[in-house]
Amino acid sequence: MGNRKNLEIYAERIRHRISKHNYGIGKRVTVSIGGALLPQDARNQKDLIKIVDERLYKAKNSGRNKSIVY
Repeated sequence: MGNRKNLEIYAERIRHRISKHNYGIGKRVTVSIGGALLPQDARNQKDLIKIVDERLYKAKNSGRNKSIVY
């Protein structure tokens, strides 16, 4: 992917598609997404997962159905 703008676009595209899909369960399905870039945001895979997890919980705690990749 390479840059933050592409990551934001991709995360929002996934989030939007999930929320618009009809899963046949009678309820709307939403998703919160946390994103980060390697090596811009983290030096290794372990740190990357930690940062993505933090951003995911920030998205959930700030209203859900959001993507946070900054």
